[in-house]
Amino acid sequence: ILPTVFLLPHLTRRFGLHACITAGCLGNVVLCALLAGTFFSSSGPEEEASVEREGERNDVSGRSVALIVGLGLGMFFTLTQHNANSARAKMIAAKYAKNATGAVTGVSRTYFSLGQAIGPLASGLILDWSVSGPYLLLAAVQLSQIVCMVVTRTPLWFDPVENKDASFQKAMTGTAMPRSLGSVR
Repeated sequence: ILPTVFLLPHLTRRFGLHACITAGCLGNVVLCALLAGTFFSSSGPEEEASVEREGERNDVSGRSVALIVGLGLGMFFTLTQHNANSARAKMIAAKYAKNATGAVTGVSRTYFSLGQAIGPLASGLILDWSVSGPYLLLAAVQLSQIVCMVVTRTPLWFDPVENKDASFQKAMTGTAMPRSLGSVR
């Protein structure tokens, strides 16, 4: 958590909102592909029982380490996107809906909360089908965000010129995280 608290505001300010969103999406896609590959089972019923049990013990410890490291990186990549998306919603509200920042932020957070509620349910249902399925679902969702950005002609790696007002962008990226979580001004 500490890297996200102290590092994310600096990354957002340095590289911009769109670069953080895109990098977070791509990071999660690669991470999910690696985790999904970690959980594909390659053992068959023709193996000897003792060799299989010993292999399972080693395999479980390796999978546990991969899962712990993967979840930590996944949290970092997701927070990279979340903070930038929160700031982006405030910028959109300030530009297109004067005095409606609260309403736009509320709608944004509602959809975020719906995703938090539906995601584990869908992942749990998919887990019955395949252990690697939830990771592939998250990778598909992350790729769909990039596809939506491409379809709407939203820049992937740089903020549009209209967002280059330094004082406004600095204020928005500084308030993307609550002060209690390490906002940098």
